[in-house]
Amino acid sequence: MARILVVEDDQNLREFFQFVLENSGHRVECVSDGQAALAACAAQPPDLVLLDVMLPEVNGYEVCHRLKTAEATKSVKVLFVTAKTFAADRVEAKNAGADGFLSKPVAPLDLLSTVKGLLPAENHG
Repeated sequence: MARILVVEDDQNLREFFQFVLENSGHRVECVSDGQAALAACAAQPPDLVLLDVMLPEVNGYEVCHRLKTAEATKSVKVLFVTAKTFAADRVEAKNAGADGFLSKPVAPLDLLSTVKGLLPAENHG
C-alpha cells in the first residue's frame, strides 16, 4: 500500500483523512503545517501528499511547487483537498504542479477513488 502524507491544519479533518486512508490499507503520516510537510517529504518522500491550501508557515501552493521542483520529490503525487473551490484555485493548484484537486467537504469514497487513480497499480489493495 501507499505511504501518504496528510497535510491539514484542522485536527478533526486530519484524523478523518487518516482514518479513511488507513482503513483502506495505506500507511499515513500527518502534519499540520507547510514547513513540517516539506521536512517530512525531504526526510522520506511519500507516494502521495494530501494537501490543504490554507496552512500555517507555508501555504499549500508553495509546498506543492517546492515538492514538484525538487529533484528528490518531483515524482511525489500531490492531491489538494481544500475549501477553496473557485476555478482560479484549481488553476493555481495546477500551476503549482498538483496532480489532483478535491473540494471540501469530501466523501470518503470520492477521496479513496481519487487517491487510487493517482497511485500506481502496485499501491492498490
